[in-house]
Amino acid sequence: MVTGSHRQYTNPWSSCILRCWHCPARHSLSVEQRSDFSCILEIVTALNEKVLSAIRGKLIVSCQASKGDPLDDPDVLCRMATSVLRGGPGGLRAEGSQCVTAFRRLTSLPIIGLVKTTDNNGEVYITPTFAAAKSVSDAGAEVIALDCTRRRLTEPEPWPGIISKIHSELGKVVCAEIGRAHV
Repeated sequence: MVTGSHRQYTNPWSSCILRCWHCPARHSLSVEQRSDFSCILEIVTALNEKVLSAIRGKLIVSCQASKGDPLDDPDVLCRMATSVLRGGPGGLRAEGSQCVTAFRRLTSLPIIGLVKTTDNNGEVYITPTFAAAKSVSDAGAEVIALDCTRRRLTEPEPWPGIISKIHSELGKVVCAEIGRAHV
């Protein structure tokens, strides 16, 4: 259990490897837990159901490169995405509004958009603000990837509030990043 600023949140998807939104674990939540996660468990719109159906059980390929990497170039990433699209993925995952826009010109498949930022300690945060989520949404992403780890509950914009705004203001699906590998 993680204590937020006003409510307590239990992560019902902590055992999900694929960070899926149709995980059977959510069906075993108590009524109390369901009300705590109402912003996450709300019924998706017909458009969002179409997106979820399109990617369910399919491979989503991430076409992104770290800042400073030789592949970190919009033209190179578009070429990578074009090659990936020839293989028949269910969708693409892209970092930043520039890449989402470029990938949207290549395909009508669902795109999971995110914005990576780094704090003063070198920790990477995925889409840490609603403004970041809106930027990739406006660029054409149907799904917004969001850091929903415990560390984000104490930030100025904790993830439960960002998810609620993504659903209510953008009408988009959220891909909750719920864990990090420690190596």
